[in-house]
Amino acid sequence: MTDQQQSAYATVQVLLILLAPLWINAFVYMTLGRMIHFFLTPDTVFGIRAKRITLMFVLCDILSFLVQATGGSLLSPGASADTQRLGLHIYMGGVGLQLLFIGIFLALCVRFQLNVRRREQADVLGGEGEHMTAYNTARNARRLLWLLYAVLGLIVYRNIFRLVEFSAGTVSTITTHEWFAYFFDATPMLVALVAVHVFHPGRVLRGPNSDFSEERRREKAEKTAKKAAKRAAREDRAREKVRAIAEKKQEKQERKKRKEEKKADTIKGYPPSSSPVIGGPWQAPPGSVSEIGLVPYPGRG
Repeated sequence: MTDQQQSAYATVQVLLILLAPLWINAFVYMTLGRMIHFFLTPDTVFGIRAKRITLMFVLCDILSFLVQATGGSLLSPGASADTQRLGLHIYMGGVGLQLLFIGIFLALCVRFQLNVRRREQADVLGGEGEHMTAYNTARNARRLLWLLYAVLGLIVYRNIFRLVEFSAGTVSTITTHEWFAYFFDATPMLVALVAVHVFHPGRVLRGPNSDFSEERRREKAEKTAKKAAKRAAREDRAREKVRAIAEKKQEKQERKKRKEEKKADTIKGYPPSSSPVIGGPWQAPPGSVSEIGLVPYPGRG
């Protein structure tokens, strides 16, 4: 048995061949998100923000990658026929998922193209900065968009070939002749790689809106400001609480002081401070007990 037929080598070989186009696919997803952010203001398509579009489709691509990797790992030569058949079905399901996501993505691309055309007619393409006069044009947007269409077309072409190949099983004319893989798989992916290098999006997507770094910094500054405002509000509430406690304590002390003064006045024989009698010591009324004894009995000398 040769080395390339050993299970470990064969599994790695199959996975590298089957999963490689997914990275090109992810690159296309990220490029469209940056194009929407660069060319449109607000940067939305179908009401979805550019940053969220990138995140959504990259996650979809990862899901497709995991499904295809699971199926591809079961296609090693050392696996049983049932295991390989299960791997084929799983892998084909992953390819079907990838094609579904590409179809949804193409709908976003078409919508983006229509938005750019509408804004071109109104002469209101988005963006900020001096670089916009040279790069943020409808012509550049269309060029990049046609690049994405071409790359996606090559990926779909390759995926259809893989579906046809595996629909015939693990042993068929296609799987036993390498030129099919070279022509229908390797060549389209090579052309796609050359295309994204020759017409690299970085030649157009330049400046502060070319990626999401400015937006991240702005969001970070907004979060910092919100945190500072919340901290200031908490400090104000704490000071208000301390002030309220101090006022209550002072009021309590004043009530206690007035109570003590009232009690002291009563003990000394003075009317309470709230009595209407004002000034001088208290005098016993006629016919009552005086300070020195009893009032003389009437009729006696």
